[in-house]
Amino acid sequence: MDKQIEIVEIDSIEVNPFQPRTDSFEIEKLKEMAQTIKQVGLIHPPLVRRVSENLYELIAGERRFRAAKLAGLKKIPVLVRDATDSQSSLSALVENIQRIDLNPIELAKALKNISTGSNLTQEELGLAVGLKRSTIANHLRLLSLPTKVQEALISNHITLGHAKVILSIENQKDRLILLKIILSSSLNVRETEKKAERLKNKTLKSAMKPIRNIFIEQIKEILQNKMGTKVEFVGDEKKGSICLHYYSLSDLNRLLHELGYSEE
Repeated sequence: MDKQIEIVEIDSIEVNPFQPRTDSFEIEKLKEMAQTIKQVGLIHPPLVRRVSENLYELIAGERRFRAAKLAGLKKIPVLVRDATDSQSSLSALVENIQRIDLNPIELAKALKNISTGSNLTQEELGLAVGLKRSTIANHLRLLSLPTKVQEALISNHITLGHAKVILSIENQKDRLILLKIILSSSLNVRETEKKAERLKNKTLKSAMKPIRNIFIEQIKEILQNKMGTKVEFVGDEKKGSICLHYYSLSDLNRLLHELGYSEE
């Protein structure tokens, strides 16, 4: 994979289809870079690979390439390197990570594309791009979030910290509910964690609905008459629990006595 500098027609260069960055480049920053290029030239040549005799594909340096076009350059210097699709994809990802150019969802999608398009394990991919295996795994999990949550993360309406808390909730519907609460109440991550715990507890309680079964209802009536208090069955026909209500300390002692409990 030796590199060599060539001067090529700017129109002979195609944008890297593996470019992980999907949001638009900020035009004002491109204009500033274009002005600099007009004054001092393109000091750092973009990295390309040769596709055919007169066609090149951009591997890294898309912002510089776009700024050079904006500056009106017809020819630019480029670093030409032989590279496979997988190597080109990896190079584009590494450059963007190093420049902190990607939002979390773009990074997650890029990592997924590379991991499915190559034989690299998460550990090997982590070594290649300079990220921990756990970081890669956590980013890939972001892709399981509802689209609205991903969009909120991309648009910076929520942070990566918020997204991780939302991931702690299994139900997609509840994830969307939590997102709505975060946005409407401008919750920070710590406040979001508390809301998530309440939401999980509420979901757990709703899952343990009172049993509706004729046999169980008969047992409940017998127990209520015997114990002299309200009795509830929660769960389902396979498993659950029985709840005996008490309304004072003496009432609790009476129930314990009925159940055969003795302090002796």
